[in-house]
Amino acid sequence: MCIRDRYVAESNSRKLVAYLRAGGDDVLLTLVNLDDQPISNYTLDLSIGPLTGDYQVASLLDNSAMAQVTANDKGGFKDYTPLPEIPAYGTFILQFTP
Repeated sequence: MCIRDRYVAESNSRKLVAYLRAGGDDVLLTLVNLDDQPISNYTLDLSIGPLTGDYQVASLLDNSAMAQVTANDKGGFKDYTPLPEIPAYGTFILQFTP
């Protein structure tokens, strides 16, 4: 049985929901824009998490180019912006690969 840890990533946009799930070798970040307008100029912060080192990031739902992420000393990240804009009602599931 695989136990998954769940973490809520804070955003400077109240219209963006982001959470990270980790278990075994799988690390996924889900992003959901709850607004009818695109979101840009946003950042994500995860103060404490399960991450270590650098990760390549890929979208599992499409071929969108994603920025890589580097874990901080507490296993999270700060000021992370995976892509420049999240479309209205857009949903992304991102896979982190070390």
